[in-house]
Amino acid sequence: MTTITRYSFETNQNETYEQIFQRALYPVKGEKIYITAERYRRLSDGEFFEPFDDPDRNLNRAFQCYRDQHHLLSPDQIKATRLKYHLSIRDFTKILGIGYGNLSSIENGAIQTPYIDALITMAAEPMAFKRLVLQKQALLTPKVYTALTHLFPQLITTSQNRS
Repeated sequence: MTTITRYSFETNQNETYEQIFQRALYPVKGEKIYITAERYRRLSDGEFFEPFDDPDRNLNRAFQCYRDQHHLLSPDQIKATRLKYHLSIRDFTKILGIGYGNLSSIENGAIQTPYIDALITMAAEPMAFKRLVLQKQALLTPKVYTALTHLFPQLITTSQNRS
């Protein structure tokens, strides 16, 4: 049995909590997602708590299970795609034709639609993204556009070498 002791503001004293792992249901996008949830049970009264260091850990785990089941990119993969091109969220969304708030939420853990996921998956390929940038040139500042055009040859060569 793993336990931790920490101060409880509810009881105004140090309390001991037992770490519990239990199967739990998390509804995600209308689907039932079951995960092994990590919780802490206060020994003095049996009340359950989410992990103290990350209260969203179980929810994030359920979201990741949903992404895995639907073959969706993770927030880290999406952010890595954007950063590969050295773009801000605003510039990346201009090129993709999606809302700033939408991408910001996705990079922070919200689940993207399959359409947005497919768009970002295609954007991860430098040749495809270059074609999109050329079409959206008018939406970008000259500085951003020039930086991208200088970046593409290296990214395209690297991508072709991996194929």
